[in-house]
Amino acid sequence: MSNERLMQQVEQLENDSNYEGAYALCTNALQTDFNNIDLLEKTAMLAKIVGHKEKCIEYWERLLEISPSNQVAYYELQDLYLDTDKFKYYSMRAKYRIIERKTEAALD
Repeated sequence: MSNERLMQQVEQLENDSNYEGAYALCTNALQTDFNNIDLLEKTAMLAKIVGHKEKCIEYWERLLEISPSNQVAYYELQDLYLDTDKFKYYSMRAKYRIIERKTEAALD
């Protein structure tokens, strides 16, 4: 299935509030396309919605391995670590702010 078709199906499931179904579809697709940034981001978001916090963290961390300047991943990880791991929370917050400043400087 093409990435575009997959995302359309996932979006339809989300529109129907079938987040478990959308998450399952994404996790199946990741088995063959684990380096797809858009798919990792979508799967991480869905994992958070359906309550799979540990998997959510895995997806965001994998995304950062592929795309080290992904602001969304740093932001989401700092949110996930806020109550569980203060060291990782502050680490993600610092990295997020560094990336944010680089982006702002590039726009000036």
